[in-house]
Amino acid sequence: MGFIIKLIFYYIIIITNIYSEVLNSDSYDLFKILIGKEGWISDGEENGFSLSKKLVKDKNLHALRVQKKVVFSPDIIQEILIDVNNYDQFLSNTNSIKSFELNQTNKWVDAYQYIKNNIPFLDNREYCFRISKESLNDLDTISLVHWYLLEKNYYKTAHLVEDNKSIYLNYGAGLWLAEEQIDQSFMISYIIYIDPGGSIPDFLINKANRISLVNILKDTINEANRRLDLNNS
Repeated sequence: MGFIIKLIFYYIIIITNIYSEVLNSDSYDLFKILIGKEGWISDGEENGFSLSKKLVKDKNLHALRVQKKVVFSPDIIQEILIDVNNYDQFLSNTNSIKSFELNQTNKWVDAYQYIKNNIPFLDNREYCFRISKESLNDLDTISLVHWYLLEKNYYKTAHLVEDNKSIYLNYGAGLWLAEEQIDQSFMISYIIYIDPGGSIPDFLINKANRISLVNILKDTINEANRRLDLNNS
């Protein structure tokens, strides 16, 4: 009987640990779509960054991907992305985005972001997310970090930004990949799908996401080069 009780106890611990990693299964399930290589369609280039898009089943918006080849180890990009408190130091749009770390373990960081909309009559956005550098599964050898949105009210965030009218985002995820090339460089990819809520036309959402995606990858690569230069000086 004692053995059975211990077995049940350990089973509860295991299940609790598994589900503590995935607080919003709808958003987490997006990774199956984002990491898949099929279905991507070229969407041109912008300032040397390659863009592509992919339809998401039963959704009006596309998943978007931006890519750029780099010649340094992608480990430094992983280090930059997991350091949420320093986002404001290198992102070029820090006047409109504020980031706050909420909690962390050795496997993930939970954070809050507030996006101020500079377009008249459009509400601001806010969300909590979990970002991790753990592999998605045993077969995953190319992801650097992944993040997904957390359900509203999991954290109390009203004290961080004074805004009672902002829209909370519930559905979305992002994935950073690094794939080694034949010439020993790395193709860095940033892929997202996020539903911004509200009544914004789909074509404006896709355009805004496209611009944002390129800027984030560009800023991150610039920060990586800056840190590498400091380490080598």
